[in-house]
Amino acid sequence: MQKSTEISDNILHIYTDGACMNNPGPGGWGVVMLYNGVRKELAGYAPKTTNNRMEMAAPIAALESLKKNNRYTIRVYSDSQYLINGMNKWLVNWKRKGWRATKGPVKNRELWETLDALNKLHDIQWIWIKGHASNEHNIFCDQLANEQIRINMTA
Repeated sequence: MQKSTEISDNILHIYTDGACMNNPGPGGWGVVMLYNGVRKELAGYAPKTTNNRMEMAAPIAALESLKKNNRYTIRVYSDSQYLINGMNKWLVNWKRKGWRATKGPVKNRELWETLDALNKLHDIQWIWIKGHASNEHNIFCDQLANEQIRINMTA
């Protein structure tokens, strides 16, 4: 982690974004984690995926990177209404209905199950932010995600 002068409030702030070329197609995700003045960046790539899966992969990677047996107070920020509504509104009903949505089986169920399990390990608020607007961390996460696509497409 890099030292940073940003946010020092004993809350782990996780900014995430995902991107996909030709949805489905090659995708990337980016994360900025801020905790007590320390900044950590993560990024990843998938050769054949969807934008929604990349939006979900980013917080999964961030939460999985945390020290085991530590319980954090976390705010996850995303411009994906799919991710935020899934975690804040839809997940409870999907589980109650045997992982069924209005139009059939829940898409990306394995990722939702992973997020659900990780969510139980911490005190997490899932917060929607307007994408590609004025939030510097969201903009940077988008750059990380798209950089992963570019790097891996030319490799």
